[in-house]
Amino acid sequence: MGRLKMKGHHSAVLCFKRERIVKSSFLLILFLFILSVIITPTYAKEKDMELRLVQVLFRHGARNPIDPYPADPYKDESFWPEGFSQLTKIGKQQHYALGKYFRVRYNNFLNSSYSPYEIYVQASDVDRTLMSAEVDLAGLYPPNSGEVWNDKIQWQPIPVHTKPLNSDNIVRMSAPCPKLQRLIDAFNQGPEMSQIYNENRELFEYLEKNAGKPIRTLQDVDYLYDDLFIENLHNYSLPDWTKKVFPGNAFLNLTALSFKVITWNAEMKRLKAGPLVKELVSHFHEKSIGSEKMDHRRKLFMYSGHDTTVASLLNSLGMYNDIPPPYACAVMLELYRNISSGSHSVKIFYRNDTKSDPYLLTLPGCNSSCPLDSFMELTQSVIPLNWESECESGFLGLNGISLAALILGSFFSVLLIVSMLAVALAKRKKMNNPAYPYLHLQMEDEDA
Repeated sequence: MGRLKMKGHHSAVLCFKRERIVKSSFLLILFLFILSVIITPTYAKEKDMELRLVQVLFRHGARNPIDPYPADPYKDESFWPEGFSQLTKIGKQQHYALGKYFRVRYNNFLNSSYSPYEIYVQASDVDRTLMSAEVDLAGLYPPNSGEVWNDKIQWQPIPVHTKPLNSDNIVRMSAPCPKLQRLIDAFNQGPEMSQIYNENRELFEYLEKNAGKPIRTLQDVDYLYDDLFIENLHNYSLPDWTKKVFPGNAFLNLTALSFKVITWNAEMKRLKAGPLVKELVSHFHEKSIGSEKMDHRRKLFMYSGHDTTVASLLNSLGMYNDIPPPYACAVMLELYRNISSGSHSVKIFYRNDTKSDPYLLTLPGCNSSCPLDSFMELTQSVIPLNWESECESGFLGLNGISLAALILGSFFSVLLIVSMLAVALAKRKKMNNPAYPYLHLQMEDEDA
């Protein structure tokens, strides 16, 4: 009887467990159903979006120091085999990896083979940005079987375009802009910089004393930090004095702040980053309306620039995170079209860490998926109507004094040329005048 009772009790327990399992399964199915109802529209909306155009701005890869400080124990170029300011092996590896990342991210969007109609690449006229673009493209477009031209080289040449530095206001942002330079000088000599200096006076004076050069501006701080950062990256032992400040928070924070100086206010944003923003917005607009200005096959614009290029763009759009843009970081601006409605929207991603997915940024005043019309409206304040005029560049980028000197010099040059021609013409007429006697020179063997 005891065994029968135990058996009956065991059966009851099994029935109870089955009932609980059935109820749990039912609740799980119900939960998944409700969840699917909630989530499905979101995914449907994403699936209804078609990628139309991508614009990428990235910083070059790791490089050597540009201009070592006077007291730098590694200021001799022999410490830097590639030469000052040049791309290093690490920098090449970084951009090859970035190119491969782009291939994975946009594999279903871009053709597997290179097409000049599909992609346009522009770099500043600086060795490290040109080389970074070339290495990046090697990762993005490894040659297919039909593109292989040398069995021993898994690489194909792809054009990278550039402009002279004195006319580049897009990538290097180095075209002369007198008004911007005056605004930067005014900031460095103004109350805001004075306050920053006074609040960090001990650090500024300490850096100046040990670097052997004036450290008075945020740019001065950045240049010094950059040298130390690179030397540390190459495992060079830093001087003992650096242990007190590098890579301390105060030193790093001032360096990060330095990237905002060139786009400190609304006017400086227009003059520094305005031309680039204008080009990016124009590309999106032209693609959305099917403009004849853009080849309908174009899918990707790539810009190979600098940390200042990246920071200026992000800060001008209100999205700078107060962290210096690292090597090979990338801003990806993507244009989407809603297949159902035909409307367009823009998403902006920032990849500044290889260990995590790119961050989806939000343009102030808009959603993370910003309607193109709103994107164009919100960026309008950053776009100059006439960049040369707003820069007060004058003719060919000259300011008023230089222009006056050019005009005055040209006037006197023309006057001198005209005078010389007039004198030469007068002499010629005199020589050809019949009334002017012809002087016959007597030769030695002629009779006297």
